[in-house]
Amino acid sequence: MLFLDIQMPGATGIEVARHASGKAHVVFITAYDAYALQAFEQGALDYLLKPVSADRLKLTIDRLRERLREPPADLSGLSDLLKGALGNEPRYLKWLTVPRGSELRVVATAEIDYLRADNKYTTINTRTGSFLLTSSLKEMQQKLDPAVFWQVHRSIIVNVSAIETIYRSFRGSLELKLKERKELLPVSSSHAHLFKQA
Repeated sequence: MLFLDIQMPGATGIEVARHASGKAHVVFITAYDAYALQAFEQGALDYLLKPVSADRLKLTIDRLRERLREPPADLSGLSDLLKGALGNEPRYLKWLTVPRGSELRVVATAEIDYLRADNKYTTINTRTGSFLLTSSLKEMQQKLDPAVFWQVHRSIIVNVSAIETIYRSFRGSLELKLKERKELLPVSSSHAHLFKQA
């Protein structure tokens, strides 16, 4: 079993995984999940995002125990991932893996309508459901493209493409109505400038 960070000094985790192809079950660990779907398609057992929570690690270990009866996957096709993993440009999340019962669901960030702080956790709201992440809203903000995801309130980040209407309440504050959603999201005064025309 190999737990590999994608970016390591010397050989990358992807290079090590390629050499271990068919010999070991591989779990990738990284701060970015832009390669999660491809890694799963190539046969990686799991893809852990930093910071790794104890609950999420337990889920991975449970999956490992189940897979130990089977031969390790052929990971020789990971070279395409290598090309994108080594650049220095900032990378933002394209996919999230979220727990759903005993399984993991892959959610594209484009599917996210908004994120809301929930104590030390974050609730991600999509048109098909809500998911609880163990990352804080601040941690998620650093991983999301700021051109697409705007913080509109200290506890809310919204996908700009999901906004349908901007309302002004009777008190003068702004509220957002998202496409195909009933709830209105508050915009704090410190973030109202985002919605002023240039």
